[in-house]
Amino acid sequence: MTIALAGGITWYFWPSDPALDYQPLSEPRRIAPIVPISSDWSDAEILGGRVYFASSDSASGNVGVVAIGVGDTKPVWTSMKAGQADRWKTMIALPEGVALISDQQGTDSTRRLAVLGAKDGSLLWSRTLSSNDVVLFAGSTAVIADRKSKQLVGVRISDGDQRWALPDPKSAYSGDTNVVAVTTPKDLDGPATVFGRPFEPDFGDDPRIVQIGVDKSARVIDADSGKILTSRYNVADPDNEVIAHNGRLIVLQPDNQQIVSYDLKKLGEPKVLYTTQAQNSQMKDLTPCGDDRVCFDEQVGYDSKSATVVALDVAGGKQLWRYPLADTETIVPVGEAVLASTAKDLTLLDAKGAKIWTHTGEAARLDDGNLLEFSKPLTRSPEETALYGRHLGDEAVPLGSFDDIRADTCGWDKSMLACVGDKDFELLRFAK
Repeated sequence: MTIALAGGITWYFWPSDPALDYQPLSEPRRIAPIVPISSDWSDAEILGGRVYFASSDSASGNVGVVAIGVGDTKPVWTSMKAGQADRWKTMIALPEGVALISDQQGTDSTRRLAVLGAKDGSLLWSRTLSSNDVVLFAGSTAVIADRKSKQLVGVRISDGDQRWALPDPKSAYSGDTNVVAVTTPKDLDGPATVFGRPFEPDFGDDPRIVQIGVDKSARVIDADSGKILTSRYNVADPDNEVIAHNGRLIVLQPDNQQIVSYDLKKLGEPKVLYTTQAQNSQMKDLTPCGDDRVCFDEQVGYDSKSATVVALDVAGGKQLWRYPLADTETIVPVGEAVLASTAKDLTLLDAKGAKIWTHTGEAARLDDGNLLEFSKPLTRSPEETALYGRHLGDEAVPLGSFDDIRADTCGWDKSMLACVGDKDFELLRFAK
C-alpha cells in the first residue's frame, strides 16, 4: 500500500463518529451458492444485519440468491425465483427484500426487474424494462422512468402494485427526462461503495424525487403518492448535473458557468453558489460533501491536468477551499472530507482541503469518521488484496489480506465484509 503523507500540516479531522474497534480479518465463514460461481455475474450486499449473495449462469439464465444473517451460520433462505435472463447485472438490497436487474437481452434490448421478499425469498413481483428505463427507490416505492410511454410510474415495493402514473412534462423537443432521488445527511453517513453509492440509505426519511424535464422544468414529487409538491420552469436541462440533498436542489449550469441552489420546498428564486472566473471552464462531478456542502472538480477547457477539486458552503454561498488534482475522475464524501480519485490513485482531502495521503489502491466510507482501504483496485478476479481500517486523522490499521475473493463483488457494513470467493460466498469480520 503506497501512502504519501503530507508533511507539516494540521489534520483537520474531528469526525463525529469515533474510531471503530478494528481487528485482524477473521477466518472466513463460507456459504455455499445454489448456482455455481464462475466468471458470470455475482454480487454481495449487506443491509440491516442481513447479507444477500447472488451468483448467475448465463448458459441457463438462472440466478441464485442466498440470504443469511451477519451472525448466522446457516442461510435464512435460498431462492432461484427471480427467474431467468441472458445475463444478470445488478442487485440492490431493500428493506422489503432484494431487487435484481438483468442486462439488456433479446432483439428489443429489454431488461428484467425482479424483487424477492426478505421473509422467504419468494418472488414479490417482476417487470419488463426498456433498455433506457431508470429505476429509483424512494419511500416504499419503486419509481420507474418509463421512456417508451413518457411517464413516471410508482410501484409499491412490497407487492408490485402500481400506485400512480404521471406523464412527463410536455415539450416541443424530444428527449428523456432526468430523475433523481432526494438524499439526506443520514444517507451519506453510513457505509458506501468505492463509488459512493450508500449500502444502507434510509428510503423513508425523505421520500421525494425530482424530475428535470426536456422543457427545462423541475418538479418535486412525493414518491409514495405521486403528488407534485412544487414545480418551476427554466431550472436545468436533463443532461445538466443536479443533486437533491438535505432539502436543496443543486444545479450545475454549464451554459451560465454557475452552480445554483433551490429550496426543494418552494423552488423559488435560485441562490448563486459559484460562478467560474476561468475562461472555457469545465465543471463536473457535482456531489454533496457534508450536510451543507457540495464539491465538484473544475478544469480549463479539455485540459484534465488543470483539474481542481472545489468545496462550496451551500448555506453561506461561498467557496471554502480549492485543491489542484490533475485528472480527477470521481469525488466521494466522508463526512466533510472527500476521497478524490484519478485513473492511477486516490487522494484523501480533509475538511479544510488539505491532502492527508495519496495511495494507489481504493477506499470506501464506513461512516463519517472511518474508511475501509484496499491495497489495489477492486477486480472480479480472485487475487490477493490487503485491507486496512482507518479512523480519519489516525494511522491506518492493517487488517490482513485475502487471496481467493473477487473484491469487486464485496459489500460491507461497519464490521463485516461479504464477498464472492472463487467457489463460494464468504463472510469476514474486520471490527467488533
